Amino acid sequence: MLRPTAGVGEVYREVQDAALARLGIPTRHPHTGHVTLRGFYEPERREELAEVIRAWAARQSPIEVIAEAELVWYQGGIEHAEVLPLRG
Repeated sequence: MLRPTAGVGEVYREVQDAALARLGIPTRHPHTGHVTLRGFYEPERREELAEVIRAWAARQSPIEVIAEAELVWYQGGIEHAEVLPLRG
């Protein structure tokens, strides 16, 4: 999962806020903008996806990557979430 920052993050929030307002939905979920690169199990295409990402990444300027884990649990029928920074 990648989270946009700076200008990209601001535009993401503006577009998301406008869409949620139009739909009458009061809150964001998830709470921050993100792009999920791999969210389903499909092992036969893993190497193909990795090659696409490698080729794309080779054409990009360096970026700063901050790793986080999102812990999600349900209690009393309510979803709770906590974002934890990962340190290596």
